[in-house]
Amino acid sequence: MKKKLIIIIMALSAANAYSQIPRIIDADRQIIVSSRYALQELDLGELEINEDTPQEITNDSRRLYFIHGLGGDGSSWSKVPEACTNPNLNIPDFPARKCRTSTPSYTSYTSGGLNYVANNMIDLIRAQNGSDYRDSGMDPSKAILIGHSQGGLVSRTIVHNSLSMPPATYGADFGGLITVASPLGGAQILNNRPMIIDMANNACRRLSKGIAADKRLVNGIFKAFLGSDYLSSGCDFATQSLLPVFFSKYYDDITSDYKVNALWLGILNNDRDHNRYVNMPKIAFYCVEPRDNIFWRTLEWMVKDPNSVPHFQANSDLSFYGSTIAGMRNSFQTKLSSERNRLNRIRYFYPFILSGAIGSAWALACLNAEFGIASITAYFVALSNAGQNVEDYQNAVGWFDEVNSEWEVITGAKSYRSQTEYGYECLKCCFIITGDTGGSGYTPKALSPCSWYDIPFTSNPLICEEKSCHTIREKSRTTYHPVLWESDGVVTKPSASQLPCATNLPVRVYPHEYEDVIDKGSSHMQIRNDEGIKMHLNNALNGVYGDFFRTKLYNE
Repeated sequence: MKKKLIIIIMALSAANAYSQIPRIIDADRQIIVSSRYALQELDLGELEINEDTPQEITNDSRRLYFIHGLGGDGSSWSKVPEACTNPNLNIPDFPARKCRTSTPSYTSYTSGGLNYVANNMIDLIRAQNGSDYRDSGMDPSKAILIGHSQGGLVSRTIVHNSLSMPPATYGADFGGLITVASPLGGAQILNNRPMIIDMANNACRRLSKGIAADKRLVNGIFKAFLGSDYLSSGCDFATQSLLPVFFSKYYDDITSDYKVNALWLGILNNDRDHNRYVNMPKIAFYCVEPRDNIFWRTLEWMVKDPNSVPHFQANSDLSFYGSTIAGMRNSFQTKLSSERNRLNRIRYFYPFILSGAIGSAWALACLNAEFGIASITAYFVALSNAGQNVEDYQNAVGWFDEVNSEWEVITGAKSYRSQTEYGYECLKCCFIITGDTGGSGYTPKALSPCSWYDIPFTSNPLICEEKSCHTIREKSRTTYHPVLWESDGVVTKPSASQLPCATNLPVRVYPHEYEDVIDKGSSHMQIRNDEGIKMHLNNALNGVYGDFFRTKLYNE
């Protein structure tokens, strides 16, 4: 029972599936923000920035800014920054570099849009850069912004806003950008946010009824006291009242700025007209998960923190599915098969129950021996309960079989294209069953007898005339065809790879050397600490995706 309750909780947690998802503020709304910012390596409350005197660049280290996504904070990036800087980790195929890392948090600013968040982040970055330049002789223009998910759009907006800002005394605040699984073309999951609540409600109803089918007597007692639809009412309250409150941070106004077709995305795309932006080194990293069980692959690392495992070890994305979900689905399937057999056996005696005293007596004797059914009243109760159990188990099994497709629709990885055809419907068409037809099989109306039939749809009305149809009328027919996109379980590949004027082709973050190996991918959350990000971030720091990103080894 505990495991079955877990799946309901997990399904309700799908509302958290925006994957790291935080509001556009009104221009006249006053927002008070603390003047003290938290940086990993800097206490701004004690910092005095003096940029009046240019310093000599004497340090060949560079600063890497790791920007977190929706619902996260500075700790969302922890293992990867540590791996970049700590030579004592001795991670195979990922040597430490001459760099320093910062993981600034913008959670205090998400009551505003991307523009507001970015302006505050620029203040944080300039404070850190000032310290690096003045105290360590580092060159801020070599800094790289690395943003995951929403953090990639925050980084894009930082770049956008910096284009119209006067430069600091030390020069540029950064020189390169890497977006990681960022919805650069918009996050369809935000447009479809109400569908997540509906999905959670559907899961709650179907799974709870499947669980209740095991306890039909207890369920009957609850119905007597709480009403016949108490499970549905409880699910409505949980998903429509509690979930939005529990996940309120995922409704912050910042998310309005990157829905599909959001105005701000168009503003960012106009940066292609600015030479400084065009010439800045920038890469879009994206990832793709296999479509089978994509909901459970995605949920694995939404529930489990990718940073809770060793460096670059967030690789297994079906552990929860294998240990719990598959077994639960199979348990419902086994019970469905058993209950269906029971129902068919009980139904077998139905005609005998109605046949009279002798037939019903024999049927009840058999039913009593097999199922403990000793009366006609008990027979009809058992028949009704068995039918309801089959329906409830079937709904539970169906939910497991349908959830992946439903999730793909919510995230935009699956849509349906409609196609409307215009033609004709032909009714009461005549096919001769006797007589000489010259081999055609058809005959004029006057020469019946006919075998009557209809032609539901044809684009050619002459066919209806040839087949002696009495009624011909215009008709339209609409069909729906699925359109599929690769995705990481939250963001589609087209959106995550849509970085205007990127200086390198989009890079699929993949834990194999060859992209045609399709047995393993990276999900939206696990990419922050899996083998894929290890391989491709290392490639970037080796200069594979552009010389600017090449970062010296720690001991170089």
